[in-house]
Amino acid sequence: MRSGLLADDADRHYPLPPSQVVRFEGGALYSAHCLECHGEAGMGDGESGLAVSPLPALLAFMIQTPSAVDGYLLWAISEGGAPFGTDMPSYKGRLSEAEIRKIIHYMRTGFPRLR
Repeated sequence: MRSGLLADDADRHYPLPPSQVVRFEGGALYSAHCLECHGEAGMGDGESGLAVSPLPALLAFMIQTPSAVDGYLLWAISEGGAPFGTDMPSYKGRLSEAEIRKIIHYMRTGFPRLR
């Protein structure tokens, strides 16, 4: 286990079809649940995020690191900040696994503007 994450889950990949629908749905979910703290481009500069310590993760950079596999991101979003000592809320029970996977897909496409 790595910080509560099972090794098998950390390496799991959750491919979604690279469609505009999945990207749009992921973007809408990101806007509703993540943008306020992580910012429009995933730079940790959302209005509410500036008031917490530590500051929100720089998702735009983190999503590009080798350790940011889908299983890890799914776990981190589900569990929230408790394992990391941050104020990020847990989304387990608030978002389905499919919804979290759409957010991950949206982030992997570079946080495109959807308006």
